[in-house]
Amino acid sequence: RSFEPHVVRDAAHIFAVSDGTNEGIRARHPEIPADRFSAVPFGFEARDFEVLRAHPRANPWWDARDSNIHMVYVGAMLPHGYETLRALFRAVLTIRASDPSLGNRLRLHFFGTTYDPNAVEPLVLPTARELGLAGIVTEHQRRVPYLDAMNLLTSADVVLALGSSEAHYTASKIF
Repeated sequence: RSFEPHVVRDAAHIFAVSDGTNEGIRARHPEIPADRFSAVPFGFEARDFEVLRAHPRANPWWDARDSNIHMVYVGAMLPHGYETLRALFRAVLTIRASDPSLGNRLRLHFFGTTYDPNAVEPLVLPTARELGLAGIVTEHQRRVPYLDAMNLLTSADVVLALGSSEAHYTASKIF
């Protein structure tokens, strides 16, 4: 609130990951001309997957041979993302109730849920505890390096692409 007005007014150009993000800034600062905004969606380099395949990394977080279904989310737990998180957890509870042989094999792993490099408080686990899922949810709050994140995503049985209730939200790991 205190920095944005000065920063955006003095910026030569403003880049965001989506037009929706820029629209929010423009709504707060209508005096800034539209031609000073650009949207550059998240990208990736396909060759990074080739490097990962050529130099496989061990996954220390779970045993891929344990017959469980490992679901992975890599990224921040956003303030407006808890509705989505609760919907996911309620779906898991429904599966566990309707098909226990499947539901009891589900494991949910969350990595890099905060931008704070010194974080000690979990962001996902309190909701998992509240809904009775703490036994199948793990959370590692600290960010993970890029290739480690890719390794987690490619090692997963299911990649979770959780979002936010903000209409302009763009998930960075859809690739």
